Amino acid sequence: METNTVSRTPSFRNRVRRVRVASASIVVASLAGLIALQPLSAAPSASAADGGTASEMTVKWNGDAGPAAQFQPERDSSSVHFEDFKNLELTVSQTKDLGDQTVRVSVKNFAGTERASVLNETSDFGYNYLQAMQCWGNPNDPAFYETCQWGGWSVGAWPRTPAYSEMPGKAGGATLWRGGSFDLDVPFRSAQDNLFSSIPIGDGNPLQPMFDSNTSNEVSVARVGQDGSGWFDIETQSSAAAPQLDCGNPERADGTRCWLVVVPRGSHRDPDLRLADCVGSIVGGSYDRAGIDPRVQVGSPINPSCGFWDNRIVVPLDFSPVGTRCEAGEEERRVVGSPLLVGAMSSWQRVLCPTLGTTYTFSANPDGVAREQLVSGQAGLAFTSRPLTPEEFPGEDISEQLDSMRIVYAPLAVSGLTVGMQLIDGFGRRDTYSLTPRIMAKMLTQSYADLSPGEDLSHLSTVARSYISMLDDPDFALAGNPPSGVSTRAFRLVVSGPAGVDANRLLWQWIQADVDARAFLNGQADPWGMTVNPYYLPKGHPDAKVPDIDYEAAVVKTDPSGEVIYRPVGLAHEDGSPQSLATEAIDTFPKADESLRPLKVYPSVGGVANVNPTSRADSQQWSPYQDTPERVARQVFRADTGSATVWDPYKANPRGDSGDWVSGGRMLPTGRFIAGVTDTASADLFGLVLARLQVPRASESDPVVFVEPSDESLSHARDEAAPLSGTVVRQVDPASLSAEAYPLTVTTYAAVRLDGADPAILRDYAKFIEWATTAGQEPGSGPGQLPRGYLPLDAEQTAEAHEAVLELRAAADSEAARPPVADSPPLAGGSGGADGTSGNGAPLSMADSPLSLGPVSPNTPVVSVTPEATAQATASVTGAVALGGSLIAGVFGLAVAPLLLRRRSLGP
Repeated sequence: METNTVSRTPSFRNRVRRVRVASASIVVASLAGLIALQPLSAAPSASAADGGTASEMTVKWNGDAGPAAQFQPERDSSSVHFEDFKNLELTVSQTKDLGDQTVRVSVKNFAGTERASVLNETSDFGYNYLQAMQCWGNPNDPAFYETCQWGGWSVGAWPRTPAYSEMPGKAGGATLWRGGSFDLDVPFRSAQDNLFSSIPIGDGNPLQPMFDSNTSNEVSVARVGQDGSGWFDIETQSSAAAPQLDCGNPERADGTRCWLVVVPRGSHRDPDLRLADCVGSIVGGSYDRAGIDPRVQVGSPINPSCGFWDNRIVVPLDFSPVGTRCEAGEEERRVVGSPLLVGAMSSWQRVLCPTLGTTYTFSANPDGVAREQLVSGQAGLAFTSRPLTPEEFPGEDISEQLDSMRIVYAPLAVSGLTVGMQLIDGFGRRDTYSLTPRIMAKMLTQSYADLSPGEDLSHLSTVARSYISMLDDPDFALAGNPPSGVSTRAFRLVVSGPAGVDANRLLWQWIQADVDARAFLNGQADPWGMTVNPYYLPKGHPDAKVPDIDYEAAVVKTDPSGEVIYRPVGLAHEDGSPQSLATEAIDTFPKADESLRPLKVYPSVGGVANVNPTSRADSQQWSPYQDTPERVARQVFRADTGSATVWDPYKANPRGDSGDWVSGGRMLPTGRFIAGVTDTASADLFGLVLARLQVPRASESDPVVFVEPSDESLSHARDEAAPLSGTVVRQVDPASLSAEAYPLTVTTYAAVRLDGADPAILRDYAKFIEWATTAGQEPGSGPGQLPRGYLPLDAEQTAEAHEAVLELRAAADSEAARPPVADSPPLAGGSGGADGTSGNGAPLSMADSPLSLGPVSPNTPVVSVTPEATAQATASVTGAVALGGSLIAGVFGLAVAPLLLRRRSLGP
């Protein structure tokens, strides 16, 4: 629990807040003024649910008179499809200032999706549904369909295998193909004018390298309610995420616009349609009219031979320029720290250069690493949610060093940690669910069967083995969650790591503050008999043991009497002492379960495909870490954990022969159950359902109360925050919040060192803080605005930031008047040195992440996630965190890739 020097009684806090706010209002009046609070999302994409953004656009299928009318095909009232779609309307929540995010597409005046019989099988999506994709070409060009990203689901787990059979119902599979057959091609044309064939892969036909089900943003099927209305979210992809589409590239001759194309599938087919041309020969056999309900929508949405393409609705999507450049010669200032600021900095950096005339290059690191960089002089400004105190540097004696430093803190942004989820089942998409601290503890400790990678699950209790996921857990139902119709009931959890961040510590504090969760982590069974995964008990705990498996024989070891032989396990610190998740501070999500799959492996057969597995998969491959909370949100939206759990006998492995584990791809769109620990801004960006969290109960007699992340609940928590270690940095303590306060609320601060700093750098940091805490607090989706998911600073916080700005400028004036000290190295934060360093020998951060806003350049503002994130973890779980330490460098994308590919002109 947090130890504070200030009393936490509500009456005391409220009196202090009233005094502070009264004095702060005087200061704020001279600044930018008060900014209204922006509601956060308690359900997916609140921007759409609350009326969208200023660029929301509605398009009618027939008779549209809006700005998109010129891009719609001419409608034929004699067409068999006309009656199906004549009243159809779509509303897209945002069409301007787009990036790598999601937008909500709402539909009305259609017909409800129906199941149908197809060749003695049942298709869940027989007719009356929607399909959507992103295109880059000219919508009035007859070959526009070639520029659409569609067909990713036609590639299976092995890139050589069509995946029709993965979809329920053969007709469903047929609609996922780009179309064509061995003699009819429906190619994809990239923005660089490269043509990729859709002809089924075989001898002499290359693999299609541009996209597959793991990377394509296509919406293969979107259900419509029985009242004819519904909605779906689609991920918009900039040139950074999809260079083949090149959307948002400012160097394009035809601008940064791309297109959302929605193809409605009604209940009619053209009477003259030749299914051989439309569908061709595919896995499962050739389709003809025999055995197919005439209403079933068989065939590709983009194949002109099918006739469905003529029913498309086209909506313009205007992307923000990727890699917006600052003017040459501008000063560059380096800032590092909390990944909770990725969303805000991505927006702010688009206007900082033209507004302030300075480049602020942001590298998102774990908070603890950022604090280390500030102390060592590798950075002059760090984003952090905790102060620089001796307690934040375990194992280091730096009290005197910290005492000699002059550090000023300014609040920059208020957001929260959250659990975002995607659950699609036989009842449709779920838009609400609730979690208790004990359920969360079960997930984070891999105590549910499908969160453990082991083929043999004998290390879990009998009750735990009977649950595939939390859908089977009475604990989940007791929290008020309705039953689900997910067919597989499989569940996956996505987290960031392996290095820790401050917000993770807050999540563990929330768990530890609850009497039920704490007991579970200590090894006590819940009311139904489920116990924690033994790998997560403290080393030396009587139950910290698991059956010893003989992997050579693929059996559990037994003694001569037939009794199971156990081996000791459990969490430990680096010095070997036991580590308890129930009581100790921790800011990581360990993957401590050491079980493997499969039990049996086979010797490698050199020179040929190894059909049988020759190696085993572990927890890291079962559910890999993501580098930031933003990446967690993206993967949850995509329903893709990134797991490498499918054996590909042809893939080259590190041993130099064939056979390795590869990604199993996204979960099928007809049944998904995935959750992730992310932040509120990233969750809103990708339209995730956010969990209602139970307020921790100090005793079993306390009432069960849930609170959702919203502007009101985050504001309540901010009001109840208290100083940490006697500093001005204030954070919440989940154990002592009111029932109205969201327990995972986080205020992120800018921490700046004043001692020994270059006066010019201090003044530039002062400009940044002043702008970010005034103009940068305006809520919205435009450049420079505060994205949804953040709560604007209140009057008191704005006043605190103003005081920090004044202190920075005073320090700059003081340092400017002070004679230089001969042996005092300058603090980092200035322009890069001639040798490619930060000016003091520290390597400059490379913008090598998909989060980067553009190519690496001294004049380009970038948001990046750097390998510095792996420098150290601020909490230790022996063996568990180390499992993924070497992986993180491999997940970074190349930000320069989108601009290595140049888009051809579309012409007039």
